[in-house]
Amino acid sequence: MNDLECHRCRRSLRAGTPDPSARAIRRTRGNGLCPDCVLTYFLQNLDVLRRVWQEHGPEVLRLPHVQTHIATVLNRTQLTPGEIDYERVVANWNLPVSKEE
Repeated sequence: MNDLECHRCRRSLRAGTPDPSARAIRRTRGNGLCPDCVLTYFLQNLDVLRRVWQEHGPEVLRLPHVQTHIATVLNRTQLTPGEIDYERVVANWNLPVSKEE
């Protein structure tokens, strides 16, 4: 029985990580965030993307070419592109993330 849930959106979580040697994102995922919230946290905290979010909002994440670029980054992390639900990312974009996560 899996009673873990994302600290941010309350989605059920699977315990463990697929690749402990993967870089980036590892620390955040280990603190109880689902893949969608980990990606959101990561994207919101990249200075180079702040202007994109200000001008266009998270809706740009629905664009296939944007998802393709994100998949390239994810392939170097513990997350896989198939784990991300971009509709949930957009819908939950404004949920708060505690500083501890």
